[in-house]
Amino acid sequence: MKQISDVISITLVTFFTFSCNSAEPITESDVINALNDFFSAIDVDNLDRKHLVTNLVTDDFRIYEMENNFTLEQFFNFIDSQENNIISTNWELSNFTVSIDDKSAHVHYLNQGRFLMLDSLEQEQIINIEWLESAYFVKQNGSLKLKFLQSDDITKDNSTTPE
Repeated sequence: MKQISDVISITLVTFFTFSCNSAEPITESDVINALNDFFSAIDVDNLDRKHLVTNLVTDDFRIYEMENNFTLEQFFNFIDSQENNIISTNWELSNFTVSIDDKSAHVHYLNQGRFLMLDSLEQEQIINIEWLESAYFVKQNGSLKLKFLQSDDITKDNSTTPE
C-alpha cells in the first residue's frame, strides 16, 4: 500500500510541477512584436486607435514622454491635440536589447520617427525625431501588455517639403 501512495504522490508532484510551468515562455520575438503592435496601433491612420491601444497595455500603463508622465488617457489627449496637423506617422525601431524573465520583459531600442505635418501656413513639414526608448511588458492572461514606456529625444530635425 505504501508503494501505491508513493507512486501517486510522485505522479501528483510531477503533474503539478509541469502544469505550473506549462505557460509559454516569453521570447525576444514576442517582445519586439508587442512593441511593433503598440506603434502600429497609435498610427494616425487608425481610426479605432484608443481601442487598439487599450488592448495592448495594462490598466496602470504609464508613458514618460517629453518630460511628462502620462496615463493612457493623458497620452491620448496629448496626441489628439496634435492630430489635426499630423498627416502621417512612421516609426522605425531598431537596435533592440531584450531582457526576459518568466512573467515580464524589458526592451530598450532606437526609435526613428518621421512625421508629416501641416504648419500654421498649411505647408507640409517633415519632422524627423530620433529617440532612445525603454519599454517594460508584463504577461497578463497569456499575452504581453505594455506597462511602461520611457522616451528620450536624441535628435530632432524639421524641414519644409519641396513643392
